[in-house]
Amino acid sequence: MSVIDDITAILTPVLHTNTTKDITAAAVKTALISAFTDVVNDEIARADANTTAINSAIGGLPALARQAEPIYYDLLATTGLRTGGVKFGIQNLGVLGSYGTLIDKVIDSSGTVSDGPNYIVTDYMVVLAGSSLTVADPGPSFPIVWYNASKTFISSTNGPFTHGQVVTVPAGAFYARWCIQYYGIGDSANKTQLLQGNIATADFQHKFKTFPATVSMFKSWLGKTWMLAGDSMGAQEPGNTWFQDAAQWHGCATVYNEAQAGGTSVLIMNKWNRPTDFTRVPLVAGDFTNVDAVITQVGVNDRTIGTPLGTISDATTAGTYYGNMKKFVEFALTSNPSTKVILGTPTGDMGSDALRDAILPFRQAIRDICDLYALPCWDVGRTSQLSRFTKDFYTVDNLHPGNPGAPRYDGVHTPAAQAIGMKMVFGSNFTAFMQTVFPSDFTGDPLNNTLNPTST
Repeated sequence: MSVIDDITAILTPVLHTNTTKDITAAAVKTALISAFTDVVNDEIARADANTTAINSAIGGLPALARQAEPIYYDLLATTGLRTGGVKFGIQNLGVLGSYGTLIDKVIDSSGTVSDGPNYIVTDYMVVLAGSSLTVADPGPSFPIVWYNASKTFISSTNGPFTHGQVVTVPAGAFYARWCIQYYGIGDSANKTQLLQGNIATADFQHKFKTFPATVSMFKSWLGKTWMLAGDSMGAQEPGNTWFQDAAQWHGCATVYNEAQAGGTSVLIMNKWNRPTDFTRVPLVAGDFTNVDAVITQVGVNDRTIGTPLGTISDATTAGTYYGNMKKFVEFALTSNPSTKVILGTPTGDMGSDALRDAILPFRQAIRDICDLYALPCWDVGRTSQLSRFTKDFYTVDNLHPGNPGAPRYDGVHTPAAQAIGMKMVFGSNFTAFMQTVFPSDFTGDPLNNTLNPTST
């Protein structure tokens, strides 16, 4: 017997006794079936409503996720939040490997990733199936590749794309990836965007608004060339890599380190004879042709060997520190006027107050020369935090920075001991300084567009 039959058998005599009507078992069973059916149907309807609500919520999760997840990472490695309805921007060249984006890779219409110098494949970007995305400033022709919630390939939308083109996210797609050129012709990584919705180009926001941090704003030296002229503080020796490290952080393509141990204001007019025999030969005008910035940091050896200080009015042939530095500056500027010439003030021996004070006039000479030629002054002598109070922490011999806490070697120090101190005193200091100096071809608008300000 069924549950309804059991309940009918119990209820029929009770209802028959307590009512004036002739209630049969069949009538009770029919009534029970109807009542239970109503209850079941109500539950089914309620479940259907809940299912619909749940499915709607699930369908909206990608949209919610897009609002919640960081949409780009700026060049200082801080997390940026979505602004201006921007779907994504390739603005994280300084931290590519940390967030899933693939550097020097391309992707094809089947989702296959392969090597491709100067290109990047984006991370999986959350999308909403059936929604519209608008392309802004597309670069070279690569497909937008679509994936399901398990990041399994679904399909692709092939380019080339046009500025303002609307792309529909296919059914079943939860993620998309794209390939962008990160520097070179067009610099598309600085400009390309996917905007949420079907947006008229007239309504596109300027990239300054949609991207508070852009590649060019924080990586103005991306793809540029630096040259260093100086002494052992910057010479490319085992354990002394602060200049190369700073250049790499700023995205430089090429570095020429012409510094040498024992370098002076005279010797900075020479370079290494690469790759022939690595002897020292004179600099020539052509050496500055493709150099975007030349940096000098020299003076402590001039003080040691007794180079006359001179005055700011000295001729370039005077044989003084002032004259020698002016000679270098004028040679660099006349060789290539667009080369940024940056002079660094020298650090000094902190072994005694007399030695410390002896370098101060040489530092002032650099500041005077920077004023005379309108040059950026990297005042490392003032900002390195290297003094007689920190020398035992920063240096291995009162002069050369070295591993904090390492034994002093009276001027003879190991590469390992030198490495950390050099980076602390010079590397971090110089990296921060170059964040404030821009190459000569920087226009003020990192995206090579105009803000079109209204004049009143």
